[in-house]
Amino acid sequence: MTLGKDVVESYFALREVSVGKGPDGKTRLLLNGKPYFMIGPLDQGFWPTAFTPPRPRKRCNTTSTSPNASAFNMVRKHVKVEPRTWYAYCDRIGLLVWQDMPSGDGYISPKDPDLKRTPESAAIFEKELAAMIDTHYNSPCIVTWVLFNEGWGQYDTNPSSEMG
Repeated sequence: MTLGKDVVESYFALREVSVGKGPDGKTRLLLNGKPYFMIGPLDQGFWPTAFTPPRPRKRCNTTSTSPNASAFNMVRKHVKVEPRTWYAYCDRIGLLVWQDMPSGDGYISPKDPDLKRTPESAAIFEKELAAMIDTHYNSPCIVTWVLFNEGWGQYDTNPSSEMG
């Protein structure tokens, strides 16, 4: 009697994302040290019936992650965090992801001061942010973490340090 072999498959990717000067001398996003213009949609991950796909197989069939849908090279995942399989699919097709932190807790317009979160609210936000990063830190497709969506949930920022 012979036993079958166990097979494990995986993949590895290493990217460096930075900010630096392009050939024109202007500040640019760099991918692996070279200017890289990222273009893509804001993906809120909505499905006709809920925030989850109707069948697990359809999970990766969104317009933004279809390899033939457009010339997009990135997607900004907004409002929610997807299951690991979604990020693995983005890894396989080479789609970069800007992952938003679902911030909640209120809205401010550009002219409003930061929210005044309670200490409990700030602790929950920071715990959930850490959990999101801990869960997806090794997803090669994620090239940036977006803490605040516009003014939604923004708190404890320093307006004098904003880029002009």
